[in-house]
Amino acid sequence: RRWHPACFVCGFCEEAINQGGNTQFAIGAQDGWPYHMDCFRHRFHPVCHICQQFIPERPDGRVEYKEQAFWREPYCTHHLQDGTPQCCSCSRFQGKGVEFVQLSEGRFLCLTCLGSVVLDTKDVQPLYEEVMAFYRSMGMAHPVKAPLMMVDGTTLNEYSNREGKDSEGGPVFHIRGLTLATVYRTIPSIMRTSGDLGVSSVSTPVKAAGGGGGSVKCSVSAILVLYGLPRLLTAGQVEEGLCQLMAYVWLDQQHGQQKDPEQQRLGSFFAYQIREDTSAVYGDGFRTAYDAFQQRGLTAIINDVLRTGRIG
Repeated sequence: RRWHPACFVCGFCEEAINQGGNTQFAIGAQDGWPYHMDCFRHRFHPVCHICQQFIPERPDGRVEYKEQAFWREPYCTHHLQDGTPQCCSCSRFQGKGVEFVQLSEGRFLCLTCLGSVVLDTKDVQPLYEEVMAFYRSMGMAHPVKAPLMMVDGTTLNEYSNREGKDSEGGPVFHIRGLTLATVYRTIPSIMRTSGDLGVSSVSTPVKAAGGGGGSVKCSVSAILVLYGLPRLLTAGQVEEGLCQLMAYVWLDQQHGQQKDPEQQRLGSFFAYQIREDTSAVYGDGFRTAYDAFQQRGLTAIINDVLRTGRIG
């Protein structure tokens, strides 16, 4: 490609390339325009989302960086080991000048996730009822409403071990909720104390599922959910022990009801986690269930499980 001298200008600053006797330039592979070397860097060189600096080149001239697949935010590899806070909900790192808040047990939340955070057992009950109504709208009314409690990470891990459950075969993000089969008299649940994020763990009596003394039996004695997560994610975990498919369908329904673009994007991220999970149990299990759901609907899937113990 050739240019008239007057047309040979930088595609970024639009100044002449040979201004001041500096004739070094680079051609943009994407647009074919010439650029001053500094302008080329500003136009094409990746900037770290965390420190806001140009990501350094390696000795061989290549640029190496990490990028979160959903958020498309590149960052220097050394930030993985330098203690940069990461949101426990959406997994985004804290960028320069961006405010995060820290929960009492050390987890961090970005302000987007904080905007819909569910902090204690009392806070989550209206959301729990909303989820139960969602099941009813799907033709899957639950005859029993198991107690739902918000707990801290220590309590969640403790009861996970007691129930003989762990994260083997599951994604990292999965351990945010737990269904209990063993009957407990009390469980330490999270209650708000003072201030916006002030909470404490309080020994709470566990009411029997059903509570009415009827003939309906329930194998779930209680549902524990990690506190301090957005309502979209908390609701998805209420279906813990039922199916990743139901969490995905719930998120899909909520996406259409959210008016805030940030909350819509957050819900899309949680759905992305479910879709792209590579674990054999939860990832492959979801994809099998979702394929059947698209082809035959939810009722057929449930009937399959009741009849054969399998999907399809």
